[in-house]
Amino acid sequence: MKREIIQYLEEWINRKDRNPLIVRGARQVGKTYVLEEFARNNFKNCLKINLEEKPELKKLFFDNDVKRILTELSILMNENVSYGDTLFFIDEIQTCPEAIQSLRYFKENLPELHVVCAGSLLDHTLNEMKLPMPVGRIEFLYMYPMNFREFLVAINQEKLVSYIQEFDFTKPFSEVIHNQIAQHLRFYFFIGGMPAAVNNFAENTRLADIQRIQNNILTSIQYDFAKYGTRKQQEYLQIVLRYCGRYPGRKIKYSNIDREIRSTFLKESIEKFVLSRIIHTVKHSNATNVPITEHVNEDVFKTVFLDIGFVNQLNQIELTWILLYLPLYRVSELKRIIDLN
Repeated sequence: MKREIIQYLEEWINRKDRNPLIVRGARQVGKTYVLEEFARNNFKNCLKINLEEKPELKKLFFDNDVKRILTELSILMNENVSYGDTLFFIDEIQTCPEAIQSLRYFKENLPELHVVCAGSLLDHTLNEMKLPMPVGRIEFLYMYPMNFREFLVAINQEKLVSYIQEFDFTKPFSEVIHNQIAQHLRFYFFIGGMPAAVNNFAENTRLADIQRIQNNILTSIQYDFAKYGTRKQQEYLQIVLRYCGRYPGRKIKYSNIDREIRSTFLKESIEKFVLSRIIHTVKHSNATNVPITEHVNEDVFKTVFLDIGFVNQLNQIELTWILLYLPLYRVSELKRIIDLN
């Protein structure tokens, strides 16, 4: 699937002031897939390591001798390294703070080497990191679920995307085209932008499968709670997850989440979800002009969930309900989409 973030990565390749790049984002938004696709299309070879799958490789980062690290990794992974033609990809880098620190020395001692990293829950590691951060020697790129344009491209509607991008909005909009866009938008509102769900819909168009995929991803996110603290803290996270998913865009009052839990515990849970990029907070501001951040009230905010498809799942909204609003489909097509058989 084509992701718009690829354009940024391709510009990064030839930038003179290029730093090692860390791609940040929630789990399952497509970070690894995009970087692997980027490597295939732009480099002769890719030296990739996953520090979660092969934790023994963390031992290589005991010092900052990056030439030694690179040589030993190329031997262990049986991969050639050629500066300018090789992408060095460190996946799940959040599991090894020493690897994050080493990025400074890749920049200083091997600036000709292209280095990219990816990690989920990375903000937790950076927030708690005791080693010195390589300030000014790395750059960050945030990745999110697929937007509506990417969704349209995934379902082979490139011409519709081009039509929208090139349309002169000073002229009347075609009612037929508008109806077609609205129909696809309804699907997007129900399916969301998680790549696994979108890819399944593009290939099979069976909504029951998509609900299963969304439920599996949500379950894996909840398994990550074990990394966040005590059993009691994990219970608070479950409560906050359900509330923010079921009431997106509602002003947060801790008493509405649970009157029996102290607000400090609920606030801490929200902050952990924000660090995990599972929810985003929208702060209130009294500013009447730019900059609006000057009068932000940190205590008054709403939450927006990572993906609208997850919101549907948490609210137990059946994806098959969308068919009530799709009169353009024939009965045979509806049966295939619902997978009645």
